[in-house]
Amino acid sequence: MFIKQSDEGLVFLPTLFFLLLLTIFLLWQMNQYQREHAYMIQQHEYMQLENLLHLGLQQALDDDKDTIHISVEIGEVSVQTIQQDEKLIKLTAVLENGKKRTATVTLEKSGEISSYKEGL
Repeated sequence: MFIKQSDEGLVFLPTLFFLLLLTIFLLWQMNQYQREHAYMIQQHEYMQLENLLHLGLQQALDDDKDTIHISVEIGEVSVQTIQQDEKLIKLTAVLENGKKRTATVTLEKSGEISSYKEGL
């Protein structure tokens, strides 16, 4: 391996070290960008699932049916009344890419939400 020299002296090793530092910095920046991009996609999916759950809950409050199935362009939501006396409602939202979120809501006789549990 030849070590190139100029009139001023040895320039190959400092240049190589600088390029190594630059490469490490660029790889770190790319990793940070990919992590932030994945986080933004995840947050967007959470917002879509939450919107579907709200849509299903609003439909359950408006209708007295035991089972409701709503399909929109971002996904679908299923509303199922488990107990009529307590008005226990199970909501299941599924996005087009397969992400799923389930919530159980208990309504009082006045129509107000007394409990909201996710994942049940």
